[in-house]
Amino acid sequence: MKIELQHTRIIITFFLCIISINILAQKSSIFLLNNSIEIKSLQIDKQGLDSIIEITVQYQNEDRLKTEFLYDSNEKDTARIRYTWDDATNEWHRNLMAQITYDSIGRISMTESYLWRTVSDHIFGNRTDWHELCKIEYKYDKSGNEDSQIEYAWLSNGWGFFQKYDFTYDSTGNKTSMMHYWWDNQNDKWIGLDKSIIEYDSIGNSTFNIHYFWDEQNKKWIYDMQNKFTYDSFQNVILNEQYGWDASLDKWNFQNKSEYSYDSGGNIILEAISYWSNSTNNWAGYSKVEHKYDSNSNEVLKKAYGKSDATSTWHLYEEYEWWYNLSYEYNELILPHELKIDSRLFNNQLVQKIHKDYNSDITYQTSYFYSNHTVTGTTSDLPINQIHIFPNPASNSLNINNFSSGERAVFYLFDINGKVVLVQNLYDCNQVSTESLRNGIYCYKLVLAGTVQNGKVVIQH
Repeated sequence: MKIELQHTRIIITFFLCIISINILAQKSSIFLLNNSIEIKSLQIDKQGLDSIIEITVQYQNEDRLKTEFLYDSNEKDTARIRYTWDDATNEWHRNLMAQITYDSIGRISMTESYLWRTVSDHIFGNRTDWHELCKIEYKYDKSGNEDSQIEYAWLSNGWGFFQKYDFTYDSTGNKTSMMHYWWDNQNDKWIGLDKSIIEYDSIGNSTFNIHYFWDEQNKKWIYDMQNKFTYDSFQNVILNEQYGWDASLDKWNFQNKSEYSYDSGGNIILEAISYWSNSTNNWAGYSKVEHKYDSNSNEVLKKAYGKSDATSTWHLYEEYEWWYNLSYEYNELILPHELKIDSRLFNNQLVQKIHKDYNSDITYQTSYFYSNHTVTGTTSDLPINQIHIFPNPASNSLNINNFSSGERAVFYLFDINGKVVLVQNLYDCNQVSTESLRNGIYCYKLVLAGTVQNGKVVIQH
């Protein structure tokens, strides 16, 4: 049983990277409907991401993978199937599948993964079918925060525990800790593996985190590393300092630091990475990453350079390029949930990405394929005297009146390029801080009970 679980862990770890259920950034809210609001249905045409084809080329050898996505009527992805390309038959062959289940308020509750394979059956003989591989169960606290993630592996006699994560949050919904466990199948208990503790400033920026490993033999947590973050006046991270724990000297030592620069739209344009040199007792630059964007803030080029210690010259070792269809914007796209979390990659319709690894002489080409999806949406007539957002222009905050105590809503603020610059869950709170935003014109969206109120506001400090 132990050997079987170890082999299963290797397969599962690989596949979990493929399906990458990045729920850690997801926030959920339960909305209450004011009966005086009229809900209207309408048909909306959107571009749904149906499939992605990834081609890897190395030394004239080519491997192809395809992932297809399926969605329900609520625009939520419910399944994905991965295929491999067979050069001998010129056909796609099924390889892996993931099915995604949601709870009654639209949060992911379960993902189940399957492997397409042939097995021997003493009754039916050899048969090829989908076979259970792994599954992940998501649980939430009463505030809607994900508080646990339990992963299972399929063993010969059924499902068995594999690993789990537990999370805690502060009163404002910031994640303050992560505990990671592996299942000890010999002793039938969870064994601590590692944990992280996270701290925030008064406006919710993560300023410090510390990572530990669990020492099972001595039954105690051991320091591993810590990070300290510094922000500019626009709440952009400008410095990330990393320290490693030196157990022999019982102290923290500098390891590396990353410094960031941004353009006027808040897009990162330069990452400069340095390591701490014990020989010179100073920082030494060893890597930098340059970013370029189009006029819609779509990232179109990223180049990574390494610095030679011998010659002190920079050499290009990695490069990314992106291409977009500017006819469609983010809110006109239907995407898998993990791609919705960071909308910056999809300000417009992404159609192709090329990644070149010059050190390994590998090129990765990813193509994105869409089709038209007609969906049923909702809108509402919200009387201006019912939900009112003021002042306009605003300086340090926006107020929302006629907002019933106990109701939940989500407030979004977009810059003139359509980039999300602020998202705030509202509950017994009718004020949104804008003191960190640049002067300018912004669009807002207030979502309440599935209804939407849109408008514009001017920020003027």
